[in-house]
Amino acid sequence: MSFKWKEDNHRAFEDLKEKLSFTPTLKFPNFTLLFEVHINANDFTISKVFKQDGHPIAFESKKLYGAQLRWLTHEKELYIIMCYVKTWQHYLGTHKTKVFTNNVFFKYFETQPKASMK
Repeated sequence: MSFKWKEDNHRAFEDLKEKLSFTPTLKFPNFTLLFEVHINANDFTISKVFKQDGHPIAFESKKLYGAQLRWLTHEKELYIIMCYVKTWQHYLGTHKTKVFTNNVFFKYFETQPKASMK
């Protein structure tokens, strides 16, 4: 079976090459717009990206150690939110912030009958 390089393939390749060649530029926050925090947790690390209007303002990644490695995913993501509040509290003030996660647990967070101390 042979592969044919079409115009769509070439455009996708050029687009990918451009995105990988330039680093994203952090922008200054605009305190009149909504803040967004995108969080993610996996087995060994947690990360958060502070965004506004689709552009990153700041980001942070942290390696997990010891007992943190045994936490459930939603516990790790709640820990990320706590770290966000501590790290970027100077941005919070009275400004609204939306938190985005890919963990379905938070959809049912308020209906949980038992919560751990973590």
